[in-house]
Amino acid sequence: MKKFYSLILSTFLALFVFNAQTTDTINTGSFYYTPSTLTINVGDSVIWINDGGNHDVNGDINSITSGPYNNPVTFDSPSTNTIGAVIFAYRFTVPGTYNYDCSVGSHASAGMVGSIIVNSPSVSHLNLTAIFDLTIDANMASVTNGSQGKAILVTANQNIADLSTYGIGSATNGGGSDGEEFTFPSISINSGQHVLVCRDSTGMSNYFDGCLEQFPGAIYPTIFIENTSEPSGNGNDAYELFFNGNVIETFGDIVHSYGTGGFTDLPWAYRDSWAWKDTAVSNVGNWVFGGDNCSDGSTTTQTSSCPFPLCTPASTDLVITAEVCGATDSNT
Repeated sequence: MKKFYSLILSTFLALFVFNAQTTDTINTGSFYYTPSTLTINVGDSVIWINDGGNHDVNGDINSITSGPYNNPVTFDSPSTNTIGAVIFAYRFTVPGTYNYDCSVGSHASAGMVGSIIVNSPSVSHLNLTAIFDLTIDANMASVTNGSQGKAILVTANQNIADLSTYGIGSATNGGGSDGEEFTFPSISINSGQHVLVCRDSTGMSNYFDGCLEQFPGAIYPTIFIENTSEPSGNGNDAYELFFNGNVIETFGDIVHSYGTGGFTDLPWAYRDSWAWKDTAVSNVGNWVFGGDNCSDGSTTTQTSSCPFPLCTPASTDLVITAEVCGATDSNT
């Protein structure tokens, strides 16, 4: 019988960890998780094995205090009393600290608790640069579904041979991650090159009055990728940047309590406006914002009350270094 369990476990592990980066095992018994504290990286998997007794893995409601654990992602497994069985298996894609316990009987009070620390990836070759939810005159746009001004700008800080390892996703109305909703095409891009994912490439080009194709000071032209459904953020929706299915950067708050409103309550809201990651030495890497509804009534970003920073005269002082010139690629 022990060999039978081993065969089931081996088969399960092979299927479960196929796409995982690293897999750790936690042994579970009377009243322990071993190790009780574990540090892993985003994309790694954890498997809990039952050494004996009836146990579960509860990362939802604290069995001792009856309050929520407030983990980045909630999980709660069924219990099992089968020796050698997998109680729970989970691949961690959101960084943070996860606390959990055994909710069977008084096991948690007896010390059957654990925690997992999930570290973010240390290096990304692609970064979020700007988020747009602009009001664009329908007469200047090629799409008339009200989403002409929605776009996301990303920038490579190293040469990327295959952009399809990256993707983006939104978090609608603060309700938590919607996962990876758009995957970039399989193209190569150069260090310092911008990529714009937009709902309407013609409308965005017209609104930026030629600036968007190649920002002043940029060596490479911007790559336009038009998509019919993404990005879909409405000014109070956060975004996530993914690499190999794992979140590597977040804009805004994935979870917030403002629902469909909150445009003036959220400090990072961008309704009918833009958000841009500043490059000024005194504020480098911090997000700055155009202001609520600042693109309303304008025909170009230059005529709005919030000209996009990379399209203003001062942006001619920007210098982005790279080695060779790339070609524009469009995907509709």
